[in-house]
Amino acid sequence: MADRDPKKCAHPACNCLAANDSKYCGAFCEGEADHPSVLCECGHPGCTPR
Repeated sequence: MADRDPKKCAHPACNCLAANDSKYCGAFCEGEADHPSVLCECGHPGCTPR
């Protein structure tokens, strides 16, 4: 049986859940995978820099 537990986005600074078929929540985090920063700018609610 497949594990359906939500997983955190693989970007270290992101607090979002990963998309169903990805390690990342979206294109921003996937594109920044090789350049992680301390701030996430994916644009999802709750993840915008303050």
